[in-house]
Amino acid sequence: MNQHEEGATAVSTNAYGDPGDQAYERTYGRACALIEANRPDQAIGLFSGLLAHYPDQAGPVRLGLARAHACAARPSEALAEARAAVAAMPQNADAQFLLGSLLNQAEDQAGAERSLRAALALDPEHVLSSCALVDLLVKQDRCAQAFPLAQLAIRLAPQEPDSHIAMGRVYEEIDPRIARRAYKKAVQLDPESPTASMELATFDFNHGSKSGIVRAVARAVAWRPQNQVARPLVDLTLIVLTLSLGKIHGSCLALTILVQLVLWWFGAPARLCLAPAVPALISALLLSWVICRPVRTNLPDGGRPAMRSFLRRHRRLASAAALVALTWLAALILPLMVPTTAAVMTAVLAGVVACTVLVAIARTIEATADDIERAEQAARGMQSEQEAPRPM
Repeated sequence: MNQHEEGATAVSTNAYGDPGDQAYERTYGRACALIEANRPDQAIGLFSGLLAHYPDQAGPVRLGLARAHACAARPSEALAEARAAVAAMPQNADAQFLLGSLLNQAEDQAGAERSLRAALALDPEHVLSSCALVDLLVKQDRCAQAFPLAQLAIRLAPQEPDSHIAMGRVYEEIDPRIARRAYKKAVQLDPESPTASMELATFDFNHGSKSGIVRAVARAVAWRPQNQVARPLVDLTLIVLTLSLGKIHGSCLALTILVQLVLWWFGAPARLCLAPAVPALISALLLSWVICRPVRTNLPDGGRPAMRSFLRRHRRLASAAALVALTWLAALILPLMVPTTAAVMTAVLAGVVACTVLVAIARTIEATADDIERAEQAARGMQSEQEAPRPM
């Protein structure tokens, strides 16, 4: 017996009581609460039991099952349940919205647009459908069609973060300043919104704002579930941090090696060749300390657990960091050996480090971009789960 069946069996004898609205509503509410608590498998067990006991409520129950499967990152099962919910409740805007959102995640843009427009036809004031359709149209570079929908969302629900996120997406390529204000407003309205934090952090990452990313990460880390949303945000911060540290250490190392080569060329003694490395290393470490300060103060335990996890998952970057340390060691020690050997070995090692760092960072950013996209989809899916319809 699998986990879903166990959950259904565990509640099938006592939890529902005699068939009636109170028993149904109580169990349905518990299942929705389990989704919000990121316990989708238990929610699926409750919904499955409801489906068996209350077949006349198949529409809302299957809608709940679709949300639970989406929370559990099972897109095919979620899509199947959403289709079943729409078949049972074709006039329900929530069902059409969820189906459209899942089709959008599945890259079926034509089907997604049909479902979202159907939701708006059923309920012209369905703000989440307007926002989801804005996202879809912006992806297709149809901003002129998306703009009125974003305006409508803000007019209907000015206190809803999704309304401002939709406007931010429309303006992101047109006027980044307005886009950032919209994302920031969304975060102010709901600091724990995974979608708002993700959009603001991704925007700041694309536009080079390190402090904005760190603040967004601090909010996301406080939100649950961390594994689906917060980790890619933390990775964003650590990538930006790595790029900054790489520039600092690379510049200091290059300057050190250049000065050492000049000194060696003019026949300076080995100890004098060593001299430039000491102030350069001290400067690099001090600058690194300053740059890392936002991460140390915002992330749990000074960011050390996050950094360890990040390096374990990105071995190339960890190897590059080790080579940077070895290069500094070479710059400090090799001048005490034969100057010619020191100059050649240091220069070669620096070149290896530079190439490794570039390749590692490029591949890490590429991998993290996929994580970000998946996290955005998870965040948007979870946001829609919070709009579950009341039991019918």
